[in-house]
Amino acid sequence: MKTLSFKGSLSLADLQTTLRETENMEFIRLVHMEIEGDDNLGAFADVDPAADAPGDLELVADVLDVNAEVAARLQQGQHLIFNEKLNIEGDETAVLAFR
Repeated sequence: MKTLSFKGSLSLADLQTTLRETENMEFIRLVHMEIEGDDNLGAFADVDPAADAPGDLELVADVLDVNAEVAARLQQGQHLIFNEKLNIEGDETAVLAFR
């Protein structure tokens, strides 16, 4: 398991892009993320580059009905990775991560 820190000042879109690039460049996949001080700490698992790669990570913020969102994503073949508060643009924000 590898942990990396990401700036809490990033927008949701910028954080998603940065996480996807990190996953692809380092052959790792995000498995959890949480606030650490003013930043966000991501936990990553190693991935076998020869194996089938999982789908792209997608972050969604401020979902009003989490259960309905998770159910809709499951019907689309996506799975919930985490439901946590993260620092987004310097503010604590509820974020869901799907793949």
